[in-house]
Amino acid sequence: MMIAATRRWCRTVAPVPRAGRLSLFGLHPQVKAELKWGLHCHILASDQPRWWMWAIQKVTTECRGLRSLDEFDLEGSGEHQRMIVKEIRQYLQAHFGVKIDRFVTRFDLTYITQKWLRNLLWDFLADELRSADPARGRSYYYSARQAIQKLGAFLETPGWCSASLRLVPRALSALGREPRP
Repeated sequence: MMIAATRRWCRTVAPVPRAGRLSLFGLHPQVKAELKWGLHCHILASDQPRWWMWAIQKVTTECRGLRSLDEFDLEGSGEHQRMIVKEIRQYLQAHFGVKIDRFVTRFDLTYITQKWLRNLLWDFLADELRSADPARGRSYYYSARQAIQKLGAFLETPGWCSASLRLVPRALSALGREPRP
């Protein structure tokens, strides 16, 4: 009981400022990854203005409770924080492809129950986003996901191809294997 209360308190309290150290404790994993990627890219870019540690820590503190940097309130933050968040967003957009307007930050593939179909769609979407001329509208990606969901539901329907299913036990017995119940 005491441990759960302590953990709950740790999630709500801002990290203690430490000179030269950046704390990402308590941030959503997506925000952590975005901040880490932005810091990595900023270090590699030699022509960028300097980011002050206090400003970076202030950004991480303001990101508590957010699920993505897209939710960061640029108007309600200081000049340094706005500059940092805008630059990180540019790094993310440059590396991970185009930004599609009104696209949710989480594109849910969990309704595709077959893992192989989900992986197939994931590879297709990744190739599409990396292509020289990717689709600009979100309906293209939603349509692809919906088509794969429908295919998965069809494949799970019992008796969808009863003629070929009757052949499976014969083919397995011809190979010397017993069909699974």
